[in-house]
Order: sequence, then C-alpha cells, then structure tokens
Amino acid sequence: MRACFTTNQFDLATLDGRRALSRELSLPLVFARQVHGAEVRWVGPGSETAELPTGDALATGAVGIGLVIRTADCLPLLLADPRAGLAAAVHVGWRGLMAGVAEAAVAELRSAGAANLLAALGPSICPNCYQVGPDLAAAARQAGHVTGRGADGTPRLDLAGSVAARLRRAGLRAIWRSPECTLEDDRFFSWRAARDTGRQGGVIALEPPPPPSDRPTRAPRLPTHAGEASRLAAP
Repeated sequence: MRACFTTNQFDLATLDGRRALSRELSLPLVFARQVHGAEVRWVGPGSETAELPTGDALATGAVGIGLVIRTADCLPLLLADPRAGLAAAVHVGWRGLMAGVAEAAVAELRSAGAANLLAALGPSICPNCYQVGPDLAAAARQAGHVTGRGADGTPRLDLAGSVAARLRRAGLRAIWRSPECTLEDDRFFSWRAARDTGRQGGVIALEPPPPPSDRPTRAPRLPTHAGEASRLAAP
C-alpha cells in the first residue's frame, strides 16, 4: 500500500500539476469531480483515462491505481485494509461531514470485505481557524460533531476531530492525524486564505502483496507528505 498527502509543491487544480504528481509517484492517478456530497464511486483499471467520476469518495480493489482527493482547507481522508486489498480516498468538507461521506466510505469498504481498516486524516483547516456560522454550528452540534468557540466568541467547527470521532464510533482504532493547519501553514493551499487558490491532495494506491517470506513484521506505516509516498504494508 502506498499513501501520501501532498503540499503546494503540486497544484492539483491544474492538469500540469496532476501530471507532475503522477510522474513523481510513477502511478496512473484517478481524480474525482468533487461535489461536496456522500457518494462513493468504485474505480478500476482504465479509470485514469476515462471521464472523471462524480463523487467525494473513490474506492478500489485494483492494484496500481492512485486514488486522489483534492483539498484546500477541507479534509483528505485515506482508508485502507491492506490484507483485504481495498482502499478509498475521501473528500470531507462541512457538507460532506454533515452528509456522512466518511461513514459511507467505511460502509462501502466493509461491504466489499474490509475487516481491519486503517485511516489517515491529512492536513486541513484546524478548529481554531475554522469559523462557521451559528446555524451550521448548531446543526453540527446537534448531529454530534465537535464544535467550539474562538477567542472572539464566534463558533468553530473541528472538522478532523469530528471525522475521527465518527471513525472511532464505526469501530476503527488505527487512526493517524496530520497536525498541520492549511490556513496557518504556507506549505498548503487554503481557500480561506485566498479564494483563487490551488489544490493539494491525498493519494492512496494498492500494490501487489510481497511473497510471504518477505512480509514485514512491523506495524503498518501511515502517510507522510508530498512526494514521499510511504508504504502501508500488512504486518
């Protein structure tokens, strides 16, 4: 399993940036036409050359295809069961959070045979910076999501914390979270910092399992950043 989160080294809003990332990772990549919903789309061989699938979660059981979700303050979520050979990349903004896109992706993978899912939550806007309106804060709080207030008393939404809580409620235990805030860290694109901005992303790809004698005995490694695709190998 290979997985990584990119920085603004690659602008995935542009065709040149997407091609550059594909070359960097030596992988054909599949992108989605993201609509802030909860639909999960399964992709397979040839999807990288077809029309972009519409949806906010891409799932696959095919080897050698990189699934990519693009973000600029929203949360990129990567899910995988290396033993089952299943993976997904999920785009979670506040609309997707409220629609249950993370739970939908977990359910899809489990329906296909995933039993031991790993999760990685990439760079997104932090709860100190994510100011939202009172109506959204109230709706999110009523739905059980994590909210708070800033120093000025205005409502805040904890996007990553809310997703992590939903994943734990769904039974996931191996959950890695990036500490970076896309608004505060200039290595990332941020829609709140500049409306006319690019996109970074989260990438995950299945690889053929190694021969039994070559299987590592250590625990799986979770994603690192930009261009350095770490491997999530079944222990």
